[in-house]
Amino acid sequence: MKRWHSLRLNMRGDTIVEVLIVMAILGSSLALSYAVANQSLLQGRDAQEHTEALNILQGQIEQLRDFIITQGTQTSSVPYVSQTSEFCFDSSGKLIHPGGLGEFSTPTSFISNFLPVNTGNCIQNFYHYFIYSYGNLANSNYTAYCVWPSVLGNGNSQVTLSYKVYPGSI
Repeated sequence: MKRWHSLRLNMRGDTIVEVLIVMAILGSSLALSYAVANQSLLQGRDAQEHTEALNILQGQIEQLRDFIITQGTQTSSVPYVSQTSEFCFDSSGKLIHPGGLGEFSTPTSFISNFLPVNTGNCIQNFYHYFIYSYGNLANSNYTAYCVWPSVLGNGNSQVTLSYKVYPGSI
């Protein structure tokens, strides 16, 4: 009996300061874990958005390729495909001249001044896309652009794809 009595007298509880220190350490580690998990989710969503934008542009380039093959040399009668200008294709493959650059003279100035608007012809969900033509049809470079508000909160994200028509290929 003496043995149990002496053990109880020597036992002490944790002080409030020790408990507060443990709670601060646990709180800090939980906050750090949340921040890392949140950043990981945002980066995953950003990668998913880039993949979706790339799929949109690949579809636009395929429609451009089909349009050039189908129309052949007749595309010179469509000025915004055969001259320096922007255009896109809708889901049915119809060629659209959106006039999307507005007051901006180049795709670069459009992208750097991009403000998301959910109206217009060349928009899928919140992705704004268009193809920009450089040169004449027989020897033309096309660049497809897709711009959307970044999920990371650092402005806009963009993806570009290029397509070149070589002389004699149509």
